[in-house]
Amino acid sequence: MTPDYTSRVEGKYLVVDGIELKLEFGLCSRPSACLARECAKFQGEVFIAKANEEVDPKTKERVVNYDQEVSAHSIMGIMTLEATVNSKLRLRIQNIEGAERLMGRLHMGLTTFGDYYPYFGP
Repeated sequence: MTPDYTSRVEGKYLVVDGIELKLEFGLCSRPSACLARECAKFQGEVFIAKANEEVDPKTKERVVNYDQEVSAHSIMGIMTLEATVNSKLRLRIQNIEGAERLMGRLHMGLTTFGDYYPYFGP
């Protein structure tokens, strides 16, 4: 199974683009709290951004911009993204050595249909 996202290293960050949010109600209060709690366990900065897709009027091509980036440690910050089902997200994770493990848990929690909470345990 191929991942639905792309990842690259930019300086001291692992940047993961194109994660499609599959939670029925998007990132409302409870999933935002679970996401922030999971990121709080990680030693390093974690940022999350929602993609805004636009059509360039000159070239008529779809352009993806990540305008607002917030700390994934902040419940209120995550909720200000107003990410709904099928939104595309970008994660920027510091401390590349531990980022793969965190990315696996976040990807499973964000893209699994149905119940969100079993994937973010103690």
